Parts: sequence; structure tokens; C-alpha cells
Amino acid sequence: MRRSALLTAIACVAATASAQTLAFTDATVIDVAEGVAEPGVTVLVEEGRITAVGERGTVGLPVGATVIDASGAYLIPGLWDMHAHLVWGGWDTSDLLVAHGITGARDLWGDLADIERRSRPRTGDTLAPRVVMAGAIVDGSPSMIPGAVSVATPEQGRAAVDSLAEGGAPFIKVYDALAPEVYAAIAARAQERGLPTVGHVPWRVRAADATDAGQRSIEHAFGVLPACSPGEEAAIANSAEALDSIASQNMPAALGAFLQNLRLIARPDSAACRQLASRLVANDTWVVPTLVVLRGSWLRDDATVRDDPRLAYVPAEMRAGWLPENGFPSRFLSSEDWAAGHAMYARAVEVVGQLHAWGVPILAGSDAGNPYTFFGSGLHDELELFVEAGMSPAEALQTATVNPARFFNWTDEFGAVEAGKVADLVLLGANPLDDISNVREIDGVVLGGVWIPRARLDAIKASTADLFEVPRE
Repeated sequence: MRRSALLTAIACVAATASAQTLAFTDATVIDVAEGVAEPGVTVLVEEGRITAVGERGTVGLPVGATVIDASGAYLIPGLWDMHAHLVWGGWDTSDLLVAHGITGARDLWGDLADIERRSRPRTGDTLAPRVVMAGAIVDGSPSMIPGAVSVATPEQGRAAVDSLAEGGAPFIKVYDALAPEVYAAIAARAQERGLPTVGHVPWRVRAADATDAGQRSIEHAFGVLPACSPGEEAAIANSAEALDSIASQNMPAALGAFLQNLRLIARPDSAACRQLASRLVANDTWVVPTLVVLRGSWLRDDATVRDDPRLAYVPAEMRAGWLPENGFPSRFLSSEDWAAGHAMYARAVEVVGQLHAWGVPILAGSDAGNPYTFFGSGLHDELELFVEAGMSPAEALQTATVNPARFFNWTDEFGAVEAGKVADLVLLGANPLDDISNVREIDGVVLGGVWIPRARLDAIKASTADLFEVPRE
């Protein structure tokens, strides 16, 4: 990413009226990169940055500092949700993210006019993480997503990149319906403009070709799962048929192609997967699996998900859309189709574990707003699924802390509890290296150097629940 203007905005935490001098005493600091806990540490925060980290008694406490007794608590870098959509139907979910320890987010669908404003964290009456935001999504023609820039030719694709670059977009997000030659033109022009391409691997494009074209991140492992099966070519052909069927409003045909792919990509081909992994590593292409989205999509036939207490933080209209009888294609699926979906989800978990073991860099993202994928806590779910896939708790935690810093090339600013870093921190009541679920045990958050205690975070959740109260029989 371009560092100059965007990094200046994203890391801008100079002293303001709300700036605080904080001293965390007797904390156990989690060195995420090394996966070790360092007890008995004092961490000093001044003017939005960490200014000292040292053993008990080695760090002087300034007069007037707010002292936080962190004995028995664990201090980690703030979490990043690397696949977020913060605004849904006019509802801004930003404060819910902060309430769950998320101090940074990559918003993959936004408005160029908002990029500069939303890059800075908000710590006043309303809270918001610092945000790296896309402009409009670039899709093929016809596009399946409202508001996308729809392009049908290489020339139109290059013009879309130029327009977004001149508008200040930090990256170009590509989408499903792009034709291979248009996608190639977009990727090449983005490289010329010094912008990374991120997003979906278009349905007609091989994942190997996307990484070779320089795509910086692959969302949802799109294209990866077919490449890790013996049916990649058939899956691409089915996807092309589905796109044509959707364009002609032949939804039964589109559903048939979708169901064929469901069964194709559930079958493993580890040799092909390893070949793709080698290319991803060589090209420094990152994968954002969003396993939590697949889980929510394919386990919603289980009636117990309807009792999740986190539904209190979801608008009624969205909750209704999550019900399998109301969604597409879920309302048309047979019991055999659901079983195939479960098998595909299990295969996806296996593939993520393989990619990680083979050195493919992984980022945690929730894509909250999809069925049973919750704002804020959906990222915690994703970290737990990474451990299920075979990561250690430390490795899972890295995907939401140090890995985002590496992805953005911002390791001098974020990703560690170290002197000189931006003071985005989370204080936990239990050790996440023992159990990654302990990222849910939040005692407080530091956002841009401002301490936000547990009571305020709980109040945010309570006010959201009041706004979207779930009816009870």
C-alpha cells in the first residue's frame, strides 16, 4: 500500500484534549510474534503512543498519569478485522467492533469521500476503530452487486482503476463477474499505479493466475478451494454457467451449477493444493479465509444457532434474512445439499490448516453481516476456527495483530506492545496463549492512547441490544 498520506492519517494520534497518560502496572505483556508471555511489566502510554515498556520498578510514572493495575491481566496489541463492512443500511457498527477489542479494520466496500475521515480512530462520544477503506468494488458486466463499478472491457477496467487511484483509494477490490481479460487489465493497471489488488478471485479466473497477476489478498479463499480439489476446471466452467444464468435470470440453472460446485470442491487434492500454496508464498499473496462465514452459512440448518444470545446485536431485518427458509440459495436446498455444504465447510477448515502449514500468510477477517457472523465477536469466532484448523493460539492471534501490520508494511507502527508503537491495545482477563477464546475476556481497550474501560464497552453492547431487542416467546 501507499505509505505516505494514508499512513500519516491512519497513525495520526497526536495529543488532543482527549489524550491521556496511562500506566499499566504489573501487566503480563503478550509478545505475539514470539508467542510468549512476559509478566510483571509496566507499560507507559503518552500522547497516543507507547513510550516505555519495562520490568516492574524500571519505568517511572509521570505525575498525573492514570494508573491501571494490570496484575493478573494480559496486554495484547489491538485486534484488526481484515475483512469488514462497517456500515449496513445506515447502521454504523464501529462501536461494536471497539467493544470487542478491534482497534483497526480493513473495510472492503466504501465511499472515496469517507476514506480520509474514517482513517482516524474516534474516541469521543462515539467510538470507531481506525479504518483502511476501499472505494467502490470493481466488477464485471452485468454486476451482481449494487453500487459496483461495472466494466465489460479491458479499457473500461483500466479507466476504473485510474478513477479510483485519483480519488485516493488505497487498493482496488475486484469481484466475481470480471472476465479474465478484463481482470488481467485491471491487475496490470493497478500495479502501474502502485496499488494492490485485493478481493475475490473472479469466478472465471484461476487462483494461480490471480496470484501471478499480483493479487495481494484473496478473500474467502475464493478460487483456492477449487484449486485444492481435482475439479478446478469443471468448477470454473460451472461458475461461468452460473454467471450467464444469473444474467439471464435463469435462477434454477444457476442453482444447479452452484450445487455441482459444492460437491466438486469438497473433494481433496493435496498435491494441487501444495502447488498453489507454493505460488501464493512466492508471490506474497495473503489469504483471508473468513471461515466464520462458511460456518454460519452451512450450519444455519441447525436450529440451535437461532438461540445465540448475540442475535441481540443484530437488526431484525438482518436476522430474518439469516433464516435458511428466507435466503438464497438456502431455501431451495435438500437435506443432501446441506450435507454437501457441511462437507465443503469441513474441507475449507482442512485447507486453511494446510495453507498455514505450508507458509501461506493468513489474515483474520469476519465479513460480519453474513448469516450468523456477528459484528465484533465474529472475529473471535474466526480465531477459534483457525485453532481448530491446526494453528496454535499464538499463531491464530498473529493473524489479527502482527500479520495485518506486516500486510500493510506498518510494523513500525502496529502489531506489538513495544515502545514507539501506536497505543492501540487490549487488556484481557485471561491468557490468550493458553486458550484463544480468552480474547473474549476484555477488561478494557486503549484506542489511540485513550483508555476505554470494561464498563463503557459493556454499555455499548447493552445499548445495541436495546436498539435491536430480540422478541422472546
